Amino acid sequence: MGVQLRCLMPRHTDLLARTMRRLPARPTAISEVDGILIVLICATPPAQRRHLSRPKITDETAVPSEQGACDNPVVWCPVVVGRDGELAALADIFGQAASGHGACVVVTGEAGVGKTRLVTEAAGRARERGQAVLVGRSTPTDRVSPLRPLGEALLDGLRDRRPPDDPALAPYLPALGTLVPHWAAGPAFPAVPPAPVVLAEAMLRVVRWLSPGRGAVVVLEDMHWADRETLAVLAYLADHVAAFPVAVVLTARSDEPGASELGSALNRGALHLHLAPLADSEVAAMAAACLGVDPAPEAILGGLWKNAAGLPLLVEDLVGVAGHPGPLRYAEIISGRLAGLDAASRGVVEAAAVLGTEVDAYGARRRTQHVRRLGRG
Repeated sequence: MGVQLRCLMPRHTDLLARTMRRLPARPTAISEVDGILIVLICATPPAQRRHLSRPKITDETAVPSEQGACDNPVVWCPVVVGRDGELAALADIFGQAASGHGACVVVTGEAGVGKTRLVTEAAGRARERGQAVLVGRSTPTDRVSPLRPLGEALLDGLRDRRPPDDPALAPYLPALGTLVPHWAAGPAFPAVPPAPVVLAEAMLRVVRWLSPGRGAVVVLEDMHWADRETLAVLAYLADHVAAFPVAVVLTARSDEPGASELGSALNRGALHLHLAPLADSEVAAMAAACLGVDPAPEAILGGLWKNAAGLPLLVEDLVGVAGHPGPLRYAEIISGRLAGLDAASRGVVEAAAVLGTEVDAYGARRRTQHVRRLGRG
């Protein structure tokens, strides 16, 4: 049975192997197909994958730097490239929220495609127009720390605010006090937490109070990691936000298992905005903006077109290491996924990483067995 496998830095397998040997063994989410363990994080549409190796940099094409290699900073493109349509769509949604007609929009795309950069830019423009912006995010530990993104967003907007003296909000203050302790009249965490629908309604009402006349934007990132309680609140928000001057923006990786749970929770009432990888011309424009040179050097562009797969995060990472070792944020994402695998599953990834972007299950098993024999030898 043929299976598409995500190839992880195929030309840096020695680094990959060393990284995996340092990772702890943990339970993994895997599927068994014809007796072969196929790592879910390797599943990928074949048309969207290319090898992920660094561009070849020569002395003539290296980017000058005044800093030492160890101090090489993260490259941040000064402009958002290739997302004009998406920025316009979000600006329209935020404008409608200011008129009293809210909406919930889910921004999806694979890791590194630029979801955070897009919503950060759009939210910044909303803030410049006078709209209140509240931001929270999920983390991989949210399963044991429920409602984290909602609490972070509320604290972001209410940190320096006293409880409102508003009779319409008074019944909802106990629910809000579970996430905003300085608003709690009694214990910050009551024995019985509020029902998700009550907490969601409380959020909508307090955000409306926070930004009268101009509307507000609530950004909740990485919802593929959202816990069950948060998903229940999001379902209510999506169903009822239209009656409030509030825009709710959610981001989620489309290549994570949790994205399906989010989709099930928001099966109605939410808009969807999917980000595709950048075209080659957009990668070139982004490289030029990062380097401050237009056009960017041909040698660097060739490497980016081959290796970045149109992912803005990888474009920034690879430009940043042009001749100077620096942080690779995309590699950190992959390392985070590998950390959830046990030793056997990491062995499958290690074998697949040297085979290319498309590997059949039988070939992966043979290579894995070969790697293990070499290790014993």
